[in-house]
Order: sequence, then C-alpha cells, then structure tokens
Amino acid sequence: MSIGRKKNHDEKLVVQMMETSGIDIEAELVGHVNGASRMRTAMLRCGRCLNADDCQGWLAENAGSHVGSPPDYCLNKDLIRTVREG
Repeated sequence: MSIGRKKNHDEKLVVQMMETSGIDIEAELVGHVNGASRMRTAMLRCGRCLNADDCQGWLAENAGSHVGSPPDYCLNKDLIRTVREG
C-alpha cells in the first residue's frame, strides 16, 4: 500500500472509530483549538496499530451505532475518551 493510500486508510479508520464511539467530529474537533493536532495524533497512532484487521471487523459489526467506547486494543481509546468528556 502506498503512503498516500495508507494515510487515507488510517484517516477513514480514525473517523469511523470516533463516530462509532459517539464523537461528532465536526462539533468536537473541527472547531476545537486542539482539534487538528488531535486528529494528526490519532492518525499517527492508527498508522502504528497492529490490529487493523480486528479494527475493521469491529467497525463493521458496529456500523451505524454509537457504542460509546472503542475496543480496548484501540491506541486512540484515551484520546477518544478525552474528546468525549470535553
């Protein structure tokens, strides 16, 4: 997978994980002072994850729902919790 395709893939996973975890990206990240930094951090973490296949399966199983928390193996679970809690 090329670097550009990998970046787009990671971005999609991050966005899906945040939305499935109940985060309104537009409201909670785009307008937030640290929003761009948080998204970059989340994408970098996602790119280092060794559970991409499990993640995609989990996202498929929970598509269209707001489960509240990502799976324990998610490297962004603490960031998602922080964003959700304000």
